[in-house]
Amino acid sequence: MADLYQLADQTPSQMMSYVVRTGAGRLIVLDGGMAGDAPYLLAFLQRLSGSEHPEVEAWLLSHPHADHIDALMELYDTSLDALTIKRVWHHFPPAAFLAEHEAIYAHTIAAYERLRPRLAPIESILTTGQRLTIDDVVFDVLYTSNPAYTMNAGNNASVVLAMSTGGCRVMFLGDLGVEAGAELLATYGDTLRSDIVQMAHHGQQGVDLDVYRAIAPKVCLWPTPAWLWDNDQDKRGRDSGPWKTLEVRAWMDELGVTEHVVGMDGTAKISLGAGAISVTPFPG
Repeated sequence: MADLYQLADQTPSQMMSYVVRTGAGRLIVLDGGMAGDAPYLLAFLQRLSGSEHPEVEAWLLSHPHADHIDALMELYDTSLDALTIKRVWHHFPPAAFLAEHEAIYAHTIAAYERLRPRLAPIESILTTGQRLTIDDVVFDVLYTSNPAYTMNAGNNASVVLAMSTGGCRVMFLGDLGVEAGAELLATYGDTLRSDIVQMAHHGQQGVDLDVYRAIAPKVCLWPTPAWLWDNDQDKRGRDSGPWKTLEVRAWMDELGVTEHVVGMDGTAKISLGAGAISVTPFPG
């Protein structure tokens, strides 16, 4: 039976970090978070593997924003002697595309490009329709970046992964925006249906309600800190900020979802097997 872990943020920033342990004990990382999340992530992998030098079978990156990929770059720069990464998978748009259409965040893809020669021996590019199988865990690549989306360019470039294991399906949306979400829905329709969904863009200003309606989740994963969960800007109180989290939370109420795994509550373990889902806090 495979286990999925949603890791708690270690900085004030929103971030996304998931770890999968297959039934055979192999480790898979999705994104990883900010640079400040890297020490916790490494310690978590050590604890989960029972080894001071854990081995990551596959590291899957959704898109090149700091709150998703900086932890990997930080570990590669500072702690490569403490772990082995066998393969890094992504489908990033060209750096020039992001520099033109999202200059404010272009520094992250530029940093990745500087690291890329060192990553080259273990780097692979994901393609739409591809399937990755690691023990009892299967990832289907449903979407990769479309250069037609020059608005919200980085988020709309998010890879969408459907993970299947133990009779359960988990939809990872990354930070997918409305435009790419509409393409995803038009392409797959109700075949998007999944038991669990990772809420797009930390649960606000991501895909539209119709995408979630097609997914029809039983459980929502929110890689979301407390300030974003309550739309609380600068501690001015609930719904004082510009984010759409409360609106998206209302969508989930409309869809009848009652189980939410929220990053602000700490690291959580989601056990997946025999068609059953069990969510428990991860101690420590």
